Amino acid sequence: MSSPSRRRQWRIGRDLGPANHGRFCEAISRTGTVAVAKMADASGEAAHSRITNEIEVVASLNERGLLDVIGVGEHRAALFYVTPMMTSTPPHADRDEIARSVLHHVGATLMALHDMDVAHRDVRPHNIVWQSDMPRLVDYGLTQMLGPDSRTSGVGPLGSVAFMAPELLTGMPSDHRVDIWALGATLHVIATGRGIYPGMSDDDVTSAIATLATSQPEIADGLAPDLGTAIRWCLDEPGRRCRDIANLLQATAKTGAIR
Repeated sequence: MSSPSRRRQWRIGRDLGPANHGRFCEAISRTGTVAVAKMADASGEAAHSRITNEIEVVASLNERGLLDVIGVGEHRAALFYVTPMMTSTPPHADRDEIARSVLHHVGATLMALHDMDVAHRDVRPHNIVWQSDMPRLVDYGLTQMLGPDSRTSGVGPLGSVAFMAPELLTGMPSDHRVDIWALGATLHVIATGRGIYPGMSDDDVTSAIATLATSQPEIADGLAPDLGTAIRWCLDEPGRRCRDIANLLQATAKTGAIR
């Protein structure tokens, strides 16, 4: 794990695609190392505040060994932070083992965020990448601080509707457990190859939201016992849903090996 440093100079290269409140770009060091920069989408005060808060969050995860942040900098008045180049392709094809690894490692990251009273708000397969054989949760542009009386909100861009907890649409109280729901939906996709709302498409957001508001999640039969336990507890109603990922890992460890 590296300490973020402004001393290392990074040159911004080609655009790698959109991110929440920003862009992903190539970052190239003086020695030719190619990495990834998450850059603010603007240079105004609001954008500066958002990316500054995001950098504080990822720096805390860096200190805990949950995300490698290897640099910070500024490009054309827009702040950015740098992580190693990673891949969206898992290291092997065993769906159950991939899901178990995501449960353990991404679960640990969410546990750290929730300990900091932060909700990620965009947990989904698109935001899980692989650093060697370890899954990493990325893109912290929608993170939200949670106080004693605060609720997660839908202000600003939302993640994929297929991974949104229903309470975000119904007006029910919502908190860090929206991340736990999204983790369960993500694990289901990884383990089975399909979502919990068959037929839902992100191409029509209005239709997808209507499906989410009127349908119950469909959990596949034949899941491995440990993954089935985890997914069902993650996707329960808010009052019965897992509140603490540490408890989730303990419960699933009793029904199968979590690696």
